[in-house]
Amino acid sequence: MKKYNYFLVCPLNIEQLLEQELIIKWKLAFPQTEVPSYKLLTGGIECQISPKQMKSFLGFLKLPSKVLRRLMLNEKCFGEEQFDSLVRQIPWNNFKIGPKTKINVSSQSSRIYHKKKISQKISTIFESLGFKNPSSNQDQDAYEVLFRLENNRLSISLNQYEKLYHRGLHPLVGKAPMREHIAASCFFLLYQLAPKLFSPELSSKKERQIIDPFCGSATLLSESFYFFFNKTINQFYSAPMNTKNLSLVGIDRDLKKIEANQEFFASLPQFKFYRSSITDKVSPVSIEQDKIRIVISNPPFFKRLNEKSHIKPIQLLNIVLEKYRPDYLCFIYPVEESFPEKVTYYAQVKKAKINFSGIKCYIYIYKNEKNEY
Repeated sequence: MKKYNYFLVCPLNIEQLLEQELIIKWKLAFPQTEVPSYKLLTGGIECQISPKQMKSFLGFLKLPSKVLRRLMLNEKCFGEEQFDSLVRQIPWNNFKIGPKTKINVSSQSSRIYHKKKISQKISTIFESLGFKNPSSNQDQDAYEVLFRLENNRLSISLNQYEKLYHRGLHPLVGKAPMREHIAASCFFLLYQLAPKLFSPELSSKKERQIIDPFCGSATLLSESFYFFFNKTINQFYSAPMNTKNLSLVGIDRDLKKIEANQEFFASLPQFKFYRSSITDKVSPVSIEQDKIRIVISNPPFFKRLNEKSHIKPIQLLNIVLEKYRPDYLCFIYPVEESFPEKVTYYAQVKKAKINFSGIKCYIYIYKNEKNEY
């Protein structure tokens, strides 16, 4: 099989998590083959994989936001004629280039710098090649073609898989939904800190309970399901698994979201959803000592938390720890907060910053120092 250069794009600062996922998931997807050669770069990983393998491998990967196939990399380009010649060298008839294909142009420190003119030039080249009647040897749909000029060098990449962080598993999405690949990164961080939590041996002895007290459209819960079983929700429907020792609990004050989640996950008994507010004194979840609890959430912030009064982030942290007494707590927050290093017998064991397309968030992980995991 012929291999091509692919660039797995991920949010800044989780490149090493993606490297870990690449190694682990490759062994799951292709146990008889060696992990492909790769290079760790800022914003992702460059690797050599065949198109057929990549198509299968994407069913396992959860951290990349995009997968770009490199068609040209860092070729010298000083003028329009040279640009025209380089673009025409690509075997475009192998891909479905059509009206829905997005053209993404960027130029920095180069003689050709006018993005609009570059885009018009590309459209003219594509029209001259006659993509209205594409050839029969097409590889796969071309969702987006990226042309990048930097320091008079041209790189051309093909995005065939749209936005991977939109997995489409959520029945009711709010104004600021959690990106799936950022949710998945939380579980990789937990895995680095406490790999025993995810071991099959532990699952046969104790029930693991994942609680999201601000579940919204249940992104974190669905990603946790995938992380524990290396299967998506859709794959579970076709091949049910024994999940009696995993409980995924979603809590939210929005009745519409709770009802939508209950209906959507009705066929999966390990998902349970309750309507409740964080300020309610009684928890809808029974706190049992023999269960391993992980609270993971992207809580509403500022005035979104409560319509009548504003609860400060540190107060919110204390309420959640007191109410659910988890073994691990993972908070995703849009701004950097001065959360304390220690709260009663909980210690902050990880703080990570993630940057995706200008959207920044911070992940704080607390561990119950009394637990053994």
